[in-house]
Amino acid sequence: MTAPRALHPPVHLPDPPVRLNRRTALWAAWTLGTVAAVAALASALMIALGPPATVTLGLATLAMLVLACRALWAMLLRPRGGRIEVLATSRGLELPAAAGIRPVVVAAPWFGLVAAALMVFAGALGYEAVHRVPGHVAGLVLGVFSIGVLLLQTTYSATLVSMTLTPHGIVRHGLKHDTVVPWEEVFWVTIVTRPGIHLRIGHRAGADRHKPVVIPLALLDSDPRLVVAVVEHYRRHRKHRAELADGTAVSRIERGELKGLRRGHRPVRTRPGS
Repeated sequence: MTAPRALHPPVHLPDPPVRLNRRTALWAAWTLGTVAAVAALASALMIALGPPATVTLGLATLAMLVLACRALWAMLLRPRGGRIEVLATSRGLELPAAAGIRPVVVAAPWFGLVAAALMVFAGALGYEAVHRVPGHVAGLVLGVFSIGVLLLQTTYSATLVSMTLTPHGIVRHGLKHDTVVPWEEVFWVTIVTRPGIHLRIGHRAGADRHKPVVIPLALLDSDPRLVVAVVEHYRRHRKHRAELADGTAVSRIERGELKGLRRGHRPVRTRPGS
């Protein structure tokens, strides 16, 4: 499979870098930091004091915590200014998720299965997962949930593509189904930074306006302003849309031949509808 390309097109981006709303960022940092600290402490205690099954569970939890921290760094802290990551396929121009996120999504259900097996084993020896809940019962529930996630992943792209630009429209990929918005129905594109960084696509069918399609940009390893610039370029230039399927769109982006962002145009809103 072709690897995504990271491009730094020479385009003018008049606005400051897009960041999370400050209040949201502080709340996320406090919550995630607390959860990480508790998980790390619990893992250390299991490794230091527990029997072999508990030690194994502690090691697995610690490994998953490391992967989760790497994913959070990729989503929240990695610099994205002036960068856009794209993947040219026969379907269109894909914008895949950041590389640090993929291992977590792939490893999470397998971690769940390992934890479930250890809990079932410990439960057979009389261990209680929580108050009055035998470990083997909690392990079976976790195992069923993990298997469900694995089955769900078979219907989802292995590259975790969040959106694809095709000659016919914008495709938002979901876990169960895709949402397609034809170019002719897109009438505005903007970014919101609360509660998270999202691309909102206003669209209509005929004279009726539909609920905006929302795509989480924190999953992408791309500058949100460049994502808007690319989308706006192909929304306005019908003749250029065919190149989204033949790979030449990558060359256009690399050269910076985008007319999506106008000088002085600010594509960012603090909250939906503002």
